[in-house]
Amino acid sequence: MFKNLIGTSLCVLAASTLVLGCKGQPAPDKAPAAEAKAEAAKPAAPAAAPATAPAPAPKAVPAPAAPGKTYGSPEEVFAAAKAAIAAKDFGTFCDCIEPEAQKAMALGMVMVLGFLTMMDQGIKPRIDALLKKHEVPEMTPDKTKSQEEAFKELADKIKNPRGLIADAMALMEAAMDEQIKAGKAKKGQKQDPVFGELADLKVTGDKATAVMKSADGKSKPMSFAKIGGSWYLAPDLGM
Repeated sequence: MFKNLIGTSLCVLAASTLVLGCKGQPAPDKAPAAEAKAEAAKPAAPAAAPATAPAPAPKAVPAPAAPGKTYGSPEEVFAAAKAAIAAKDFGTFCDCIEPEAQKAMALGMVMVLGFLTMMDQGIKPRIDALLKKHEVPEMTPDKTKSQEEAFKELADKIKNPRGLIADAMALMEAAMDEQIKAGKAKKGQKQDPVFGELADLKVTGDKATAVMKSADGKSKPMSFAKIGGSWYLAPDLGM
């Protein structure tokens, strides 16, 4: 799950760059998340007030209360995730993803937010507020451990993966809308995630695979897992 988190984060970054309408910058010498947190820890220097005050970071999304919503089949959790994305209900979307994948996604999102901070200083105050709200600590991997072990250790430090992912998705959604409204980006640059139709479902015990077919004819493999009596999306995230 955590073997190729950097590569996965860069893929998410590429998509997020389109979402924010930012221009690419040279790759940083330091790990983005660590540098972003280090910058946030520095005392703020006096600066001129911005022309318009940045919008506040979205409120933290609480973790689902036990036992939470359960899904009786892969089809049911897929439909719930599809409806949640369409409604921009990012918290419910996260509830459809298996817990371990949520941890990996949350850590990847922290890395992506670090990249975005360096690419667009205008969004930095909101990203800093979001990381502080979710009590995200310094993210420096232990070099004495394997990459997988080090990233898993970092992911375990994130107290509320669901809330962090949902808030980050909402922040990037709002930022893009602001860019479009300000004329800094075009509507065509906004790429909303779209779920296609589920096909070729095969269930084997507590695991299932299927294919998601989109309207443009493209197909994407899907995986599901049944945990604690409920089905979840089980993305491999390329890890």
